[in-house]
Amino acid sequence: MKEVIYFIFISIIEAFTKRKEKIKEERIAKHFYSFFGEYKKLPSEKQKEIETIIKEFVRLVQVTSRFVLPYTFYYGPKEYMEMVSKKVESARDEISQVVDVFNESRYSLHLLSEEKKKNFRKLIDLIVDKITKIF
Repeated sequence: MKEVIYFIFISIIEAFTKRKEKIKEERIAKHFYSFFGEYKKLPSEKQKEIETIIKEFVRLVQVTSRFVLPYTFYYGPKEYMEMVSKKVESARDEISQVVDVFNESRYSLHLLSEEKKKNFRKLIDLIVDKITKIF
């Protein structure tokens, strides 16, 4: 009986933790969407691009926030990533490239090339890999 109660208790804690992480992820995504202004008024292709860029960037921020430096909402993307790159010097170039692509998508009306979007994902994968190996 104790094992069943313990299992139920652990399951509840895990569900609560996952929900809490999901809420934090949604808040971070909403925060980054705010940098793109009224992006819903843009053409659907640009909207999809922005959604992809933000999804991948949020994934990076979740990892950096967990292992390197907690993210707070008064940081802009560039400011936060500059602080992260100081702590993860082996990923400094990749972080700079990711911020550049984020800002290019943010400030330009043109679509990013497919190659640039693929490279963006690969850079984030590389940064995440470096961080998880270091910390």
